[in-house]
Amino acid sequence: MGAAIHTFEYPSLVCPQYNHFFVAPMWPKHPLWPDNNISFDRDGLSANVNSSLLRVCEAQNLDGKYYPCPLGPAMLEGTGFGVSDIPWPQGKNHAATGWMTTESPVEPGSMIRLRFAIWDVGDAQSDSSVLIDNFRWFAEGFDGIRTTPVVP
Repeated sequence: MGAAIHTFEYPSLVCPQYNHFFVAPMWPKHPLWPDNNISFDRDGLSANVNSSLLRVCEAQNLDGKYYPCPLGPAMLEGTGFGVSDIPWPQGKNHAATGWMTTESPVEPGSMIRLRFAIWDVGDAQSDSSVLIDNFRWFAEGFDGIRTTPVVP
């Protein structure tokens, strides 16, 4: 599954009290992940605006944390989250994760249930969105669960 999270929260509302989360819980659950979520960052945290997955933005220090933004802000143009798209607050680039790929094993022949959810914590003035694309099934064996950034 490929996904990209875009958010208006960056740079104004990045800190622990404000956050937008994306999860993709799957049933039956994998024994390694008791909360069923198969979409997470390198630290095992749900994909969110304050995570290491945020890579499309303007690099800066915010609330005591450095956001290196290795992909820069160019990929935001035309999405509604770039400076020329007149987003809130006007005249600022916001941020995105860039494309990520999530992989998870399933038991052959089993029925699975997958849910996609995004929600906002702490504010009602900014929004985020998730794009999900290129959902595929592979017959090859895979024994872990991982979400990895796609390198452009």
